[in-house]
Amino acid sequence: MVSLGYQLRLWRDGVRWDLSGFHWYSKFDGGSAAIPGTDFGGGYNIFDVLKNSFARPIVCTEFGANYSQFGAHDAARAAWLTRTMTEWKSISANYSFLFATVYEMLDEPQTRAGFEQQRIGIFTSTGEDKPQSRAVRAWISNDNSTSSPPPTPSPFPGPSIDPTPAPAANLRVLDGTEPL
Repeated sequence: MVSLGYQLRLWRDGVRWDLSGFHWYSKFDGGSAAIPGTDFGGGYNIFDVLKNSFARPIVCTEFGANYSQFGAHDAARAAWLTRTMTEWKSISANYSFLFATVYEMLDEPQTRAGFEQQRIGIFTSTGEDKPQSRAVRAWISNDNSTSSPPPTPSPFPGPSIDPTPAPAANLRVLDGTEPL
């Protein structure tokens, strides 16, 4: 998931960015019928937190249906992916939610036993289709990703990164002992 404490600390220290990001996996939903991301731990809404804390457009850099949650039920994992993409699209304009990236492309059977990566891919390790890859392609081909204009990002003052390198005197090395 998003390391929100880290992002809040950076923000408090004056660091600014152009996009706020998070990761989301089916196991975070806890079986909730709510839109993925809107009920994490008894009503915690990651979209509200990111929007209200940083007022930046939001991206999900990783999302996926956990093998540990669905086991070998690939059809259930495919259904979760379809539901998530559809529901996130329905709320995208409200949150300036720009995009989400499916994780992971290929199964990684060579990883250590018990790791999600062994079976979390939407394709097998050799690139063969799975129900998840067919569901993602069907969702995209139904033009769900472009059937309405993209959300307008929340207004904010241009890029927050100064292209001029900072003098070394302005750099700090954090060793983990700083007070939060």
